[in-house]
Amino acid sequence: MRITFLLLIFLFTTLPVVAQQATVVDSLKRELATAKPDTNQVKVLIELDNHGNTINSDTLLLYANRALELSKKLDYARGEARSLFSLVKIYYLKGDITRAFESLQQLLEVSQTNNYIDGIVLATNFYGIYYLENGDYQNALIRYKQALAQIRERENSPFLVAMLINVGKSFVKMNQLDSASIYLGEAVKLVHEAQLKHKFAGETLLSWGELQEKKGQFDLAMAYYHKALPVLSKQNKAATLSWSHHAIAKLHKERGQLDSAFLYAKKSYAFAEVPPIQADVLTEPSLLLSELYEGQHDHQEALQYYKIASAAKDSLYNKERMAKISNLLFNEQIKKRELEMSQKEYRSRMRIYGLLSVIGVVLLVALVLFLNNRQKQKANALLKQQKEKTEEALQELKTLQAQLIQSEKMASLGELTAGIAHEIQNPLNFVNNFSEVSTELVEELREGPFRQLPQEVTEEAGSILVNLEQNLHKIHHHGRRADAIVKNMLDHSPASSGERQLTNLNRLTDEYLGLAYHGFRAREKDFACTIHTDFDPKLENVEVVPQELGRVLLNLFNNAFYAVRLKQKYNPDGYIPKVEVQTLCKEGQVEIRVKDNGVGMSDTVKNKIFQPFFTTKATGQGIGLGLSLSYDIITKGHRGELQVQTAEGEYTEMIVKLPHKSTAIVQPALM
Repeated sequence: MRITFLLLIFLFTTLPVVAQQATVVDSLKRELATAKPDTNQVKVLIELDNHGNTINSDTLLLYANRALELSKKLDYARGEARSLFSLVKIYYLKGDITRAFESLQQLLEVSQTNNYIDGIVLATNFYGIYYLENGDYQNALIRYKQALAQIRERENSPFLVAMLINVGKSFVKMNQLDSASIYLGEAVKLVHEAQLKHKFAGETLLSWGELQEKKGQFDLAMAYYHKALPVLSKQNKAATLSWSHHAIAKLHKERGQLDSAFLYAKKSYAFAEVPPIQADVLTEPSLLLSELYEGQHDHQEALQYYKIASAAKDSLYNKERMAKISNLLFNEQIKKRELEMSQKEYRSRMRIYGLLSVIGVVLLVALVLFLNNRQKQKANALLKQQKEKTEEALQELKTLQAQLIQSEKMASLGELTAGIAHEIQNPLNFVNNFSEVSTELVEELREGPFRQLPQEVTEEAGSILVNLEQNLHKIHHHGRRADAIVKNMLDHSPASSGERQLTNLNRLTDEYLGLAYHGFRAREKDFACTIHTDFDPKLENVEVVPQELGRVLLNLFNNAFYAVRLKQKYNPDGYIPKVEVQTLCKEGQVEIRVKDNGVGMSDTVKNKIFQPFFTTKATGQGIGLGLSLSYDIITKGHRGELQVQTAEGEYTEMIVKLPHKSTAIVQPALM
């Protein structure tokens, strides 16, 4: 019944024998006496709590609080989380449920804030234990599955088997044995792959045996109970050894094998007495021995063990502990009810306000109808309708005209850019080729006829040749730069058909994001970036020009990758490049947001980024037309908006807003 809590405690440490712990504790105390107030001292304090079998609970509490205070002072999030976990264990075992849950809530908040997955898993698992002990198996299962999902995201997590056991045992409690078999079966497979050397191999075999016993497979259950014993013995897990011997003793008792039942029941009781003695571990073996002795009419022994069981049970389920647990449950229900009541009151008020508004509108309309002539009303309504249709048609005509102008402008610009680039490229080729040939002629002149000249002539001519060669190199270098600019202009010049199509923006955005990322990595071989996408599953088809919008997205993605790459070069240690892409569907419009945690922009740069030929990139890496063309495509070609939000040195977020009328065809979100 309490194996889940034992598993929680074992997540950070196993239970060594008491003599070994005493030696370890003495060594840790000596280390603590000389440790400086740094993270190492925090680790020593936490380690003392993990070897707390020989230390009283008040001293353990002192160590945990001291570790917590020092962790906060050092801003050591991992130490803070582990200190809070120690406080949860100590308060829970002391029966101070209120403080245990206060520490648990702090543990969850600290772990979530600092993305400390181990702390989140431990806190979520503890909530599951709480619900399981109070019979709320459904909520326990929800918590365990949340913890399991987080664990599966990590490779080779030491918590995976433990959480599989907890989920499986929850299904057993709910009598859903097929589901229990899936999770416990996976745990059994993992511990066998580890050749039973896994930290939780014994608990896994024991849980699998309990499942077989629940299914009525008593021989198979007995086999797994016995298989668990040597594994648990090697790991010195006294409490779990007590449970396993107790399970074997119960099976022998049910089969009428009383001698074997006595043997294993006494072993179970002996392991339960290994310090620290836990009331929940001691109760069941004592009750079983009492029943066995009562069956042999040894009333004195039966009474003795019954008293031990009663005392342990009273300690475990005393009125004060149950009152605290009940109080916590009651407070939680009260909070839920208060929240529900406030929501109901808010909805009631909104309905009343809405009803009053409707009544007011109805009265106003009735008054207008009463004061105005019906025929005049019809005439005015007809005139208004015709006017609205005329204005709507005029607006659509203006929109179409603007789109056609933009399409022609983009096509003309593309043709003009391509034509100019091709015309420039021809003389550039001559400049580059003749500069190379001239450089070779200078070399031939230096190696041939130049050596036959008199010495006084060669000194002056040599200086001239050096200057001439340097000038030719500069001509060749800048010719190559001009050639690169021409190629960039050609890259920006392809024209599209300009036809609007119903387009799945989620798919289009994802395709160009992949294209931009792989293209950037082809240029920067060692570049790696975390990409997070959040595509709105409710986003419908949008009428756009896919080629033009794709050009805009490609430009925004390349700028984002360039920004994080630039920041990575200045901050090689500790900086993780990240680009976030999000689509949103709002009433009357859709948004595409591209955010990076790169170098950001100053206010001066922000005010100039949409100007033609303005660029912040290094020479030869940009021509300053990307954002200018993107701005025209969005604002003039699609009647949308292109906005920027930024903080210098922190982030930049580009926001594309497009007008949208519902197509009533909901597209699936990309996974």
